Amino acid sequence: MKLALISGISGQDGSYLAKYLLDLGYRVIGGTKVKDIIPDGIKKLGISNKIEIIDLDFTNENNIFSVIEKYKPDEFYNLAAQSSVGKSFLSPLETSRINAFGVAYLLEAIRLKSKNTKLFQASSSEIFGNEILISENSHCIPNNPYSTSKTFGHLLTQNYRDIFGLYLVSGILYNHDSELRGENFFTKSVSRHVANYFLGKKEVLRVGNIYVKRDIGYAPEYVKAMHITLQGEKAEDFIISTGKSELIKNFINYCFNAISIQLEWKGEGINEKGFRSQSGELLVEISPEKFRPTDTPIQESNPSKIFNVHGWKATKSLSDIAKIMVEYDISELKKTTPNHP
Repeated sequence: MKLALISGISGQDGSYLAKYLLDLGYRVIGGTKVKDIIPDGIKKLGISNKIEIIDLDFTNENNIFSVIEKYKPDEFYNLAAQSSVGKSFLSPLETSRINAFGVAYLLEAIRLKSKNTKLFQASSSEIFGNEILISENSHCIPNNPYSTSKTFGHLLTQNYRDIFGLYLVSGILYNHDSELRGENFFTKSVSRHVANYFLGKKEVLRVGNIYVKRDIGYAPEYVKAMHITLQGEKAEDFIISTGKSELIKNFINYCFNAISIQLEWKGEGINEKGFRSQSGELLVEISPEKFRPTDTPIQESNPSKIFNVHGWKATKSLSDIAKIMVEYDISELKKTTPNHP
C-alpha cells in the first residue's frame, strides 16, 4: 500500500485529494498545524476515520525534518500555503515563511532523509504576473507578495530536481473552486451572498475589480491532475488549468443565474452596477476599497502539455462551477440557519 502525505489537508484541495487517494487504495496522512481539529472538508466528505492527522508546521524546520524522516512517504503533496493574494499584502512575512522557506525546509528534508519520495509542489499561475503565457517555461514576473513567495518555491523545486536528481513536480495551478472553497476567497463570498439572497437576506453585493479575467476550474478535477503528474516516468512541471479565461463579472452573473436571476449592468468603470432585470432592484455595486494594490488583469493558460503527456483536461465550465457552489451554499445555509425556508 502506497503512503501519501498531504500538507495543507484542511484546505479544499487537501480534502478532495485525500478522498481521491483513499479511493485508489492509498494510506493517507494529513498534515496540519492544529491536528486535534478535524478539518471541515474532511468531515463533509465522510473520511474523518480513514486518515491520520499529524502536526505539520511549515514555519518549523525541525518539525518538517522529523515528519519526513519518520514516515518517508511514497508521495508528498505540498498544498500548505498562505494562499490568499489579498492577505499577502497585509502579512508578507507570514506568507514568505510558509510559501518560500517552508518549501526550502521540505526539499532539504526530502534530499537528506527520504530521497525516494515523489513530491508534488503546488505552484501558482500568479508566478507569471502579467506575462503572456507560452508554456511551463514562460518567465516568472511576480507582482505581489504571494506570487513572489510562490515563485521562490517553484524555482527552488526545479533547482533541487535538476541538481540532486529527485522526483519533484511543480504543478502550476490556475484558480480552481468548489463547494469546499474557504470563506476568505472572492468566489465563495459571491456564491454565499447569492445563496443568502435566495433565502431572503436581501442585501447588495459589494465587490472589487470585476474586469479582471481569470481561468477557473473545478477543484475535484484538479486533484486528479496532481496525482497523475507523479505517475509519469520522469518528473517535470505542468500547467493545470482549463485553458479558458473569463471576466470575474461573468462569475457573478452565473451565480445569480443559478437562482434564476438575470443581471442587467448599467454605468461604466467603478460606477457600473448590476440590477435585477425583472424589477430594477440594485444587486451588485463596485467598492473601490476592495481593489487590490496590484492585480493581474488577465490570465492566459496553456494546459496542452498535461493533456499530451497524461491525457488530463478540465471539463467543468465556470457556469457549472457557479451553479454547484450556489446550490451547495443554499443547502448548507438551510441546515445551519433555522429561520431559512
